[in-house]
Amino acid sequence: APSTPAQPAGEGTLSLAGSIPANARITVDGNSVRSTRVKLPAGRHRLQIVAEGFRPHQATVAIVANQTYVHNVALASGESEPEEPAAPSGVNCEATSSVANPNRACYDTRPNPRGILQIAMPEACAGNATAATVLVRVSAAGEVVGTPIATSPGSCRAFGAAAAAYAEQLTFQPATKNGQAVTVWVTIPIRPTPRP
Repeated sequence: APSTPAQPAGEGTLSLAGSIPANARITVDGNSVRSTRVKLPAGRHRLQIVAEGFRPHQATVAIVANQTYVHNVALASGESEPEEPAAPSGVNCEATSSVANPNRACYDTRPNPRGILQIAMPEACAGNATAATVLVRVSAAGEVVGTPIATSPGSCRAFGAAAAAYAEQLTFQPATKNGQAVTVWVTIPIRPTPRP
């Protein structure tokens, strides 16, 4: 006999009750949710709540179609997973805007490139190109994270693009904060080698 197609499992609702801090990060099956009431497919789901100053809360919840499951949350005080030290003054060191490093919020010593900040001028650049400024994210290991951006390509766009590609290959003496290596945003100038 032909098999009967599986019927949709349907949806139920997970409702979180109890004391949940406003800054808590709530995830279900690894996906971030912004509400304490969320619709989920029927079945078992992994819930995790992490908040600063509290121990992570983890639980498996069973959702039944067309029903609301109320899960009581009681976070125990204590430290959550260790993270990089937060910068004072509300500066977000993850954001590119932190490149100015106001009041040394993100680092005490800036990262130093281990290579020469000079490259040949592309043929597409007529005359003498001026230096390009490249925005780079440097890890605590001194490696470039992601793709550098030429925030100021100088007088020739082709040189700015070449400078950003060159910066991606650089390694650095990492930045430090309170004696520890940290990941930071920094800008570096890359100059064209003068044409003969």
